[in-house]
Amino acid sequence: MIARAAENFLQDIKRRAQSPEIMRAVMAQGITLSGDNPLPALSSVLSHNALFDNIRGQGYGLVEWQSENTKMSRGMSPQELRDSGIIPQHAAVVGENLSAPIPPDNAAVPTEPDNVEVEDAE
Repeated sequence: MIARAAENFLQDIKRRAQSPEIMRAVMAQGITLSGDNPLPALSSVLSHNALFDNIRGQGYGLVEWQSENTKMSRGMSPQELRDSGIIPQHAAVVGENLSAPIPPDNAAVPTEPDNVEVEDAE
């Protein structure tokens, strides 16, 4: 019932909405959200329902609004995203490790050059 009311609201406004706005709309449809703080309960219902997605800072929306590239890209590695053409070959992906590989323990570690003099601190 809550999910259906939220879905109807989002379809009516045709944009993403934050939880408090959705909660007011759900309650305006005559649905009671129980508990001392009903907002976390609403968020839990929406977060665990496949009809909705949540983008931090933008709010909840309907999964059907996602582009085909977004739907296809879920769960793909950065290289798979590049290979599929969803992102350019040179693009970095948030969370991707772009640092240089860590040398093995037995690799030579650069030291100070021989011609550098080090003064003793007094």
